[in-house]
Amino acid sequence: MRTLVLLFGAAVVALVAMAFAGSAFGGDQNHAQRDQNHAQADQGHSGNQGQKSDQGDRRHAGDQGDQGHKGDEGHGRDQGHGGDQGHGGDQGHGGDQGHGGDQGQALTCAGGDIAPGIYKGLIVAGNCTIKSGPVTINGNVTVADGVYLNAGWLGTRLTINGDVKVGKGATLGLGCAYFYNDCGFTPGPPPPPWGGVGNVTVNGNIDADEALTIYLDSTIVHGNVVVNGGGDATMVDHPPAEDGLVLPIKDNVIDGNLSVHDWAGAWFGILRNHVGGNVIVSHIVGTRVGTEAPFVGVPDSTEVATNTIGGNLICFGNTPHAQVGDAALEGAVANTVTGSKIGECAGL
Repeated sequence: MRTLVLLFGAAVVALVAMAFAGSAFGGDQNHAQRDQNHAQADQGHSGNQGQKSDQGDRRHAGDQGDQGHKGDEGHGRDQGHGGDQGHGGDQGHGGDQGHGGDQGQALTCAGGDIAPGIYKGLIVAGNCTIKSGPVTINGNVTVADGVYLNAGWLGTRLTINGDVKVGKGATLGLGCAYFYNDCGFTPGPPPPPWGGVGNVTVNGNIDADEALTIYLDSTIVHGNVVVNGGGDATMVDHPPAEDGLVLPIKDNVIDGNLSVHDWAGAWFGILRNHVGGNVIVSHIVGTRVGTEAPFVGVPDSTEVATNTIGGNLICFGNTPHAQVGDAALEGAVANTVTGSKIGECAGL
């Protein structure tokens, strides 16, 4: 029996290695599909926004959805990072520096709102917002440990011509979703108030290493998205409020691979994305339980559904196991996968 277990473990490792070798963390192999993926996304994502599944943005926030991603009060958008209240407008990063961005200077934001302009890179050293635009970053974006870059507003227009690095205990919010900031609180027919996918574009990779969380919605990423570790297992829901820490990845176009490993919180989900490469989900812990029949009391996290994936879908070691879950009540269906469905996701 022990020999069989060891052989199975070795097989899973080999499959994961083959998956990465096939598309090699380089979204370049998938860029040929980009136009097709984006065309599908413009139709499918804007249409899906009107689905009841954005009631799943209760996964973004709690009963007080106006706090942000239904759970932002739990992840502590204002509580954990101090939010906008701690900095007040342009006070922290200095309005003059922000408005001078048209000259193409680099910017270090110590807090407050980043003004429209062109910058040669961005270091987020405090809790910063991008509420309007266009903002163009011709270089990398670094979100320092423990701070929050919040770029998910109706007016956000952001292009990053580089990579995004998210530090330990930090939070990254890119793109609009229902119940997040001013993006709307009443899901309805398409298009959504923010127009759909594409107000935020990252021409590079997103790499979150031991981050608190990321909120990735309606964003185009011409590279890979990697979340490695992080979260906070103590930030649980307080029923009946669903106010715990969440990590939603919804309605995006990602040309490369998407992988999330070793994160813990109340809820995690990958819903309605177009991914050119592989999707790998491993060792995620989510503590939320369902509140709607027939899912009352049933573990409600690790929801992986309604995605279109050009590579393989691989899931293992998650608590609860990867599932459609009660997202099915909101229109979620099985994933469309060109490659193989492996592990917990074999039936998804």
